[in-house]
Amino acid sequence: MQQLGKYQLGQLLGQGGMGAVYRSFHPVLNQPVAVKVMQNTLAADPQAQQRFLREAQVVAGLAHPNIVNIFDVDIQDGRPYIVMEYLDAGSLADRLQAGPLTLAAALQLAAPLADALEYAHQRGLVHRDLKPANVLLRPDGSPVLADFGLARPVQADSAAQITATGAVMGTLAYMAPEQFSGQPTDARADIYSFGVMLYEMLTGRLPFTGDSAQIMYGHLQQPPPSLRVARPDLPEAIEQLVQRMLSKDPAWRPQRMAEVASALRAITAGTAATGPTVQARPATNPTLAAQPGPTAARGLVLGLAAGGVVLVLAIVAAVLVVLPLRRSATNSTPTVIATVALPRATVAEFDPPATARPSPTSVPLAEVPAALLNAAQAVGPEPFSIGGVSVRKDTDTVWFFGEVRNDAKEARESVEVRVILRDNAKQEVGSKRGFVDQHYLKPGEVAPFSILFTKDDRTPPFTTYDFEVISKPADFQLGYSYRELTLSDVRAQRTDLGFIEVQGRVQNSGEQPTKFVQVSAIFYDAQGKVVGTSSGFAQTPNDDPLAAGATARFEISAVVFSAPPTRYRLFVEGSQIS
Repeated sequence: MQQLGKYQLGQLLGQGGMGAVYRSFHPVLNQPVAVKVMQNTLAADPQAQQRFLREAQVVAGLAHPNIVNIFDVDIQDGRPYIVMEYLDAGSLADRLQAGPLTLAAALQLAAPLADALEYAHQRGLVHRDLKPANVLLRPDGSPVLADFGLARPVQADSAAQITATGAVMGTLAYMAPEQFSGQPTDARADIYSFGVMLYEMLTGRLPFTGDSAQIMYGHLQQPPPSLRVARPDLPEAIEQLVQRMLSKDPAWRPQRMAEVASALRAITAGTAATGPTVQARPATNPTLAAQPGPTAARGLVLGLAAGGVVLVLAIVAAVLVVLPLRRSATNSTPTVIATVALPRATVAEFDPPATARPSPTSVPLAEVPAALLNAAQAVGPEPFSIGGVSVRKDTDTVWFFGEVRNDAKEARESVEVRVILRDNAKQEVGSKRGFVDQHYLKPGEVAPFSILFTKDDRTPPFTTYDFEVISKPADFQLGYSYRELTLSDVRAQRTDLGFIEVQGRVQNSGEQPTKFVQVSAIFYDAQGKVVGTSSGFAQTPNDDPLAAGATARFEISAVVFSAPPTRYRLFVEGSQIS
């Protein structure tokens, strides 16, 4: 057992990019502690040592019940180590492996975390690496914010955001748009990351998934999907709050974590109303749509189109992406379709090339009026069919795409697809779930699904896979989801850079206003398989509801596919105004 000063290192509790954490015992305090030890390979780097020790200096100056306590810091044989409070109830990431939290549980965790961040912000610190793995839990269930290794003063300049090698600092899946472009970041970057984390707590998944390029593109360009598509039971106030927190432009977010904490407690008390926290917009840019990003973020995306893909992806490649495996709990009986052998053929890569050709061209895609459901297979006790399945298997990711049809006589909600990975002996070696892209499915309706395994899921080798479809009868008013919407002037094309762009207009053909109007696209290859999905929101001024008879523009962009698409299908869904 290794000895560091007066501490014997026991059980390994976790390991990250900078070091490993071990269980130990403080002989003076007479209590267990956690010892974070810097990796040997980094200890010789003075800058890395400085970053590691800064965490202890930062946290030692904070005294808050929801921020981890630091007891000691020292260096032995050139290896720095930090001695901190030992918390044995796991992390929020561990808890999310069982699926999304109830609203009450999420609020119970989120409000004190917001308080802790407000406390840190008021003392001039931005955390910059908020994620469920950095939220530890005490035995009583209370959350503790940990890992301030990337914390910086609120007014840190852009150089402080990037390492000497040019790598963006942070965890890609949770980073604010302004962090990608090396802009100065302030407390509003933490507000964005906290919004991502809150979205994940309530849905069990991240708003933007995929490989590094697609996640970055989502944060910079794509609006976050509606919370209430996955969770129709959530109140409107939490939907609005999270949407504001995930605004691309920091000026459109809540400006202080104290506002977020106040809104969370108002929702908890059942008295949440649309007030400044969730509705305020700056006086400038009154006509911008729901999706706009900050000027610098848009500039970065334009730089991609101009040929800067190599530089940006080199930066992104150095970022630690943490997408923990999550499993949704359910009481429904699963149904399984027959095992399908994993195709041997090399899957086509369909990402943008590194440089643009001088004469841009585009290839139009054909629209299909109804779902193709290629090679559909009926499934067991629950009346569903799955079809159009395709797989993209890269070095460190595996994508599954397909369509699900409700073959029952009643509407079904919370429709989830679980893909099960199996080895040569047909034994299960891994699995993951994903929701279909609609609130509910009426009899005969078809919706797409996409399920991603990342390198952080530690996907084991597999040779075959099969599916389960899990749902429950729709026990809410189907009118919650507003579908009296029609599409017009639609144009879809593959651009010279390999992106797929879909543009058009959506009209409210009903008699009442609607909000959060989301247009979703399913892309098919020449054989009718689903090779990708994407979505975008109708762009109304100031995020106003779409009035009866009114029209709004929408844009959808997609970049990751299992094969080149040739056709597409659209469906549109909004939310009723309660």
